[in-house]
Amino acid sequence: MSTQARTSILTIFSAVKATQGIMQMMQNGTITGKFETIWLQKRRRIIHLQCHHWTSFSLCLRISIMNIRMNRKVLLRRDWEDVKDGIMEEVIRAKFTQNPELAKKLVATGDVLLMESNNWHDTYWGVDSRTLEGENHLGVILMKIRTELSQGDYLEMAEKAKAEKEEAERQAAETLEKERQEIQAKLDQIPAYDFVGMEVGTKAFGKGKIISQEGEYLTVLVREQEKKFALPGCFVQGFLIPDDKEIVENLRMGQDLKKRLIGLKKNKLKP
Repeated sequence: MSTQARTSILTIFSAVKATQGIMQMMQNGTITGKFETIWLQKRRRIIHLQCHHWTSFSLCLRISIMNIRMNRKVLLRRDWEDVKDGIMEEVIRAKFTQNPELAKKLVATGDVLLMESNNWHDTYWGVDSRTLEGENHLGVILMKIRTELSQGDYLEMAEKAKAEKEEAERQAAETLEKERQEIQAKLDQIPAYDFVGMEVGTKAFGKGKIISQEGEYLTVLVREQEKKFALPGCFVQGFLIPDDKEIVENLRMGQDLKKRLIGLKKNKLKP
């Protein structure tokens, strides 16, 4: 191959690998993890992988990767040689069809020959970076997907879908923020109690008197002994019994609202 031909070869994988951090695992055709992780998942017989005694799947995954790097000692699915090309195409197609920016970069290469050049002697998926010899199946798949993406109005549709997703996320964020503000407003309406000097009943010790309040902790003098209690649970759970039952209701409401607020901040609760 001439020097000019060599220089015209575009190795798109350097750009692709720089963006692999956004890739996610495939679940029902949708990406939810890194490309390499998907590939490893598809490659292994997960059910029969000999790491069932580890409770951490991530640990199991790391060990599997180490095994691949050390003499490729990993248990492959029996039909791997028959299905690997199709699986690679499935994963690569998902990567580009679900990421319009990557799709644009791929389409922008035009009709340039794409090769996965590597120095680790993988001449099945790519080519040797020194000799440029190899079957280059990965490059062929990329060029096939590039042709697909170049036809029709896929990129326009992808951009529209991306914009719709971003708008839905924005609206969801606004809804969550509105609910957060409403919860905070309710919390602000709950009185801040000063319990010092209040006489209370106790669940186990009889009548007592609150003699100090330090943050969320109360000290109650009962039968000449000092007992420590934590707010708001001491009232909500009935360990301390005030004469004013509204105190318990307000503290219970405040506790529930704070849990809800924490959930919203973690974006775990749906509006």
